[in-house]
Amino acid sequence: MTQIAYLLVSGGATNVVVAQAKTLAGTGDGVVVQYDGAAPRSNHKRIAETLGDYPNVVVSTRRMIGDRRDWSMVRATIHAARVGLAQFPDASHFYLMSETCVPIKPAAHIRAALATDDRDFVESRPLLGSEGDWLRYRHVISPLRWPRLYQSSVGWQRKLGLTRTAPADLQMMAGSPWWCLRRASVMRILDFMAVRPDIKRFFRTTAYPAETVFQTLTRHLVPGFQVVPKSPTFTVTATEARALDHAMLMKRPEFFVSEAESAAVALRPGLLDLYRKGPPHLLTGLDVMTQQQAVMADHTAADLAQTG
Repeated sequence: MTQIAYLLVSGGATNVVVAQAKTLAGTGDGVVVQYDGAAPRSNHKRIAETLGDYPNVVVSTRRMIGDRRDWSMVRATIHAARVGLAQFPDASHFYLMSETCVPIKPAAHIRAALATDDRDFVESRPLLGSEGDWLRYRHVISPLRWPRLYQSSVGWQRKLGLTRTAPADLQMMAGSPWWCLRRASVMRILDFMAVRPDIKRFFRTTAYPAETVFQTLTRHLVPGFQVVPKSPTFTVTATEARALDHAMLMKRPEFFVSEAESAAVALRPGLLDLYRKGPPHLLTGLDVMTQQQAVMADHTAADLAQTG
């Protein structure tokens, strides 16, 4: 039986995090809330108190900073995954997300899709252009907190030729930070990192490791035919977000949409309702068009029969 444990790594507003956790857990799946240690301690306390007795929700007691630009996000994800493995022994899949991720498919549809396609969903592609700098140079300065110092550090390393090489047995991959991995794959990755401290040492001083660690290690440890190299979450640009509507999202093959806060304010209630109550099999845009054409053909045939 397919059961998902959602790893909700978040630092957002408490009401949004609580609502997200309740929605995800309300259909029978598990949720681990890993709240950002950089956010006010009172926020974490409020979330823990509100969700303390809520079924299928576990609020991590460890507050850990989760900056997607440095190692802290990976560290928070690893901790959330360990909590999920321990607290949800029946979970078959682990889905990483933040509070910015909004479902665009019903819970029943997502579980049915994962049950019929026994693979890991993680965008994993070769690094492009300047992305190679993420691994080539040592990054010990947060590009978010100190952007000028970060750029200066990279510039001096480039000027002095202070490059390094990745672990020889790994083919480096990059992709969206949001993924859905099977239980066995998560365990394999965590066990691999435990016996290979050099892997953790290397990635700890890379830039944007949330977009390279799980992407690289999944492809290294899981046979290629068991991996869908695409994220199950659709990440939109600011321009795309302004043009989003319900019909457009329904045509997407992904399960969630991310970074669409401005558009999701209006769409969120309907999408959450669809997630809770929608059928396991949705009509795609092509299905709807075909159905409409069939209805029109029936009406035409009926009209001809009447006139004939």
